[in-house]
Amino acid sequence: MTGRSAAWAGALLLLLGCEDAGNGGSPAVHTADSAGVRLVDNTGSAPGALGWTVDGAPLVSVGGDGEAGGPMFQVTDAMRLGDGRIVVASAGTQQIRIYHADGRLLRAVGRAGEGPGEFRAPFWLGRLRGDSIAAWDVALRRFSIFTPSGDLARAVTPSGLQGVFPQAIGVLPDGRFILASSASSQVLPPLGQARRDTAAYVVIDSTGAVVDTLGRFPGTEMIALGTPSTGFLMRPLPFGRQTATAVQGGRLYVATGDRYEIAAYDPDGKMRAVYRADRRGVAVTREDVRDYRRTLVTLGGDAEANARAAKLLEDAPVPATMPPLTALEVDSAGNLWVQEPQKPGDAGESVWTVLAPDGRARGTVRLPARLAVKQIGSDWVLGIVVDEDQVEHVRVHRLTRG
Repeated sequence: MTGRSAAWAGALLLLLGCEDAGNGGSPAVHTADSAGVRLVDNTGSAPGALGWTVDGAPLVSVGGDGEAGGPMFQVTDAMRLGDGRIVVASAGTQQIRIYHADGRLLRAVGRAGEGPGEFRAPFWLGRLRGDSIAAWDVALRRFSIFTPSGDLARAVTPSGLQGVFPQAIGVLPDGRFILASSASSQVLPPLGQARRDTAAYVVIDSTGAVVDTLGRFPGTEMIALGTPSTGFLMRPLPFGRQTATAVQGGRLYVATGDRYEIAAYDPDGKMRAVYRADRRGVAVTREDVRDYRRTLVTLGGDAEANARAAKLLEDAPVPATMPPLTALEVDSAGNLWVQEPQKPGDAGESVWTVLAPDGRARGTVRLPARLAVKQIGSDWVLGIVVDEDQVEHVRVHRLTRG
């Protein structure tokens, strides 16, 4: 932690001194170092297509109505193991499901409950050494560690976490976990007002002890609406800011959504790099607000509840712009993938900008529509898809690096 204030100050001064060349011109990269922090500014016009392609048809797809053991729903996370097997967390079935590389269901682990190997809300998966599986239950505040075949090995319950619903962020190469613990225990923000709490990012060892703090970062911008007669609604602010993170190779990458900027941290909380680009937030139009509410009403689940939520959101404040980036992933080669904002209800392909491990923008890649990316390998992309019938699938698509 020593020297972080100096690093932040040096970074801020140097960033303020950089020439802002976002009004056109060829892409350019400006790099500098200050107090041990590498600063990379991608200026000028946005980079063109990288030449990498992701097939629209999946190599493997799991889930759906015909699946053995019944359809999974409320899928929260998925990952691929070293031998190609696919692991899926389903909060709806309170299970972890393990699939063969060809998509055959091998085993369903867990059930609803609070005992060993049981779940109330499995929300995150992590791959440990030897393909052991870690599952974080946000309701029980507990990691369950399984062998590669799915047998329960042990449980880890972190101590001293604050706030509500602490989130697992990632796992470090030595097996320690990174958790985001909210600063607030207040569930509802003031009615009609947007609030963005902060969260402390902490490192947890194998016993559950907090061994380091990486920093405190903003969370998701939330809004609470309603009255006792109409009921209350709390959800992310439409088009609001939220912090995107990724963990890979012993680094934590953080983008708060305030600007197109990603910071990289060591496990001891020392900032090592800042990557920026000249991108502005996309303006929010009346059509965007209309499409957002229409999308909400057509989501699966209780149609009456969805319509009531859409009605309450008519009173929500609307930001002038969408955040300039919406998600981060790091592939197996260390490239940082940054998802560009997408219009509400847009069923088209998503666009991702790929930054090289040194922060230089390489180009853009288009990914299949509706694919919520969870993992990127050397020649594949894994993600969750909700199809037009609101059926959930986990799919692996071929990635060709041209």
